[in-house]
Amino acid sequence: QRGLASSWKAQVNLGNAQYRRGDYEEAVRSYQMALDRIPPGVGQQIGFRVCRNLSNALLHLGRHRDATQTLEAAMSAAAPECEAAFNLLLCHVAKGDADKARLVFCKMLELPSLRIDGNDGDGDARDDDLSLELMKRQQAASDLVINAARLVASSEGADGMKWAIDMVREAELDSIAHVLEMEMMVEHLRSRDDIDGAIKMLKAFGRKDKEGRAAASTNLAFVHLLEGNVNEALDQASLAVTTDRYDARALTNLGCSYYLQRDFDKARDCFMEAVGVDAGCVEAMYNLGLVSAEVRDYDSAVQAFERVIQLVPNHIESMYWLSRIGPSQYQVIYESLQL
Repeated sequence: QRGLASSWKAQVNLGNAQYRRGDYEEAVRSYQMALDRIPPGVGQQIGFRVCRNLSNALLHLGRHRDATQTLEAAMSAAAPECEAAFNLLLCHVAKGDADKARLVFCKMLELPSLRIDGNDGDGDARDDDLSLELMKRQQAASDLVINAARLVASSEGADGMKWAIDMVREAELDSIAHVLEMEMMVEHLRSRDDIDGAIKMLKAFGRKDKEGRAAASTNLAFVHLLEGNVNEALDQASLAVTTDRYDARALTNLGCSYYLQRDFDKARDCFMEAVGVDAGCVEAMYNLGLVSAEVRDYDSAVQAFERVIQLVPNHIESMYWLSRIGPSQYQVIYESLQL
């Protein structure tokens, strides 16, 4: 019995090693042998986890039908894993079975990993290792649900996303619903099919929790900037920054608002703060170059534009402005720098 137990564990470890090096055919065989050798007293949950690993290998091989059967077995566990549910939904989407994909999505919303409480009885966040690990798992499960909703929307369009949001709302997973609602509104803005409706949704969204207000105000500020409503943009950007001081996009919008009002000192401060929050924020860095050139601080302007090109090679706008500023004395080539 002891030899049998060590045998199935060895097969699982071997399968994991084969999976990591991309030998999926061999990994499938190892996992199948492990499933055949797991003793009855070991527990079903371990078998379900092996099924999950087996399905991952099958998916890499393009064997969606076999992977689907294996994942359905894994979903029969007392506490199915969110990754297994997501992969099963992925299989149904790949096969074009929207009804089954929706059923799996609903099952995902019932998983206990989405409702791990990281607080103690007094409501204070605990920082012990166990609580942090549980919160990490909850975030990973939430991310999978968000990606699952995107998959449903990719196969069914806007109606699919609306349905997913309704289901998430019914499951009382408000933080996930906020993310999906914001994505849907941004998509409306990007496609320009219903800008007025999207703006109304953003304003309604801004009346929710702190996170919702910050996201809504940031997007509203950007919309107002595009439409040339500088005062409205400044109000929304200020609200977004007040709500979340460490949002590089909100700081960039605020800087652009000040820039259009020709308050270059405040604009520069906002762009520098945005870069301090997120050194990879290309928009903030580029605008920092513009405002530095405006106040004739050509050293800083050149550094900013060169940094943008490092982040985004062949960034046309930055290359253009560098060509207008002399590389040695940093003198403007033309009589005035019209930004």
